Amino acid sequence: MAGFGDLINIYPISKEIIKKLNDIVDNQKAKRATAKLIKEARQFYEQGHYDLALSILKNADTPDLIPEYYVELKYLIGLILSGQGKYEDALGYYAKATEMKPKFADAWVHKGIALYMLGNYEVALQSFENAIAQDKDHPEALYGKGNALQAMGKYDDALEIYLKASEIVTNSMNEDHEMRDLSNGLFYNIGDVEFKLGDYDSANKRFDQVIGFIESEAVRSNDPEYLKKYSLYAAAWFKKCLALKSLGRDTEADNACAKAKELGYKD
Repeated sequence: MAGFGDLINIYPISKEIIKKLNDIVDNQKAKRATAKLIKEARQFYEQGHYDLALSILKNADTPDLIPEYYVELKYLIGLILSGQGKYEDALGYYAKATEMKPKFADAWVHKGIALYMLGNYEVALQSFENAIAQDKDHPEALYGKGNALQAMGKYDDALEIYLKASEIVTNSMNEDHEMRDLSNGLFYNIGDVEFKLGDYDSANKRFDQVIGFIESEAVRSNDPEYLKKYSLYAAAWFKKCLALKSLGRDTEADNACAKAKELGYKD
């Protein structure tokens, strides 16, 4: 099953962090010293110095911060820790953000992602539900809920949620790169669930969609190595191979498996 680690749109998260750091810096209520620290953190983050950015953010995270800064800083620290794979540490920061701002849908989403990555699927499901309670059409929350349900073996329920999320994402995709990545992950997981439910023909068609989407993005990117870098592309070819084998289309299946191997897919 494709997890959050397969989604380029969830991590790395530089675009989201930079935007929120800019929002904080632009807030005129901020103390000048705090604004300076956050600006420095932004610069280090843009340069890829994540540990330095995290250290500066923690220095800015002082008891006298106004509530808005408190929530945003806890959330941002959680995002960076999650991006580094430190999910246990990140959970504490997401919890502080949601305690201060219970209607903070994005914080609930990323808390759910951290829980999911730690294998706490039932608790993750509740976190995604909390996000959906604030925004019923939140695509990442719906996707996360589908992932948790699938991990719990509730395939019919997962499929229903994935399909709802895919409609929302497809309608808002356009030129939004993050939405295109999320759409690819959703279609991949829809195919995965359909395969597990025994609907091999539908699953095969879903994987074809993923392959087609990613190939069109490769053309736009002008990067000759794009397809080899995109792990979901190789995974889609492998899952297509399995679906074709289940349909008795062995020659096509062998070709799909060979393609996945050529792309470096490892089961």
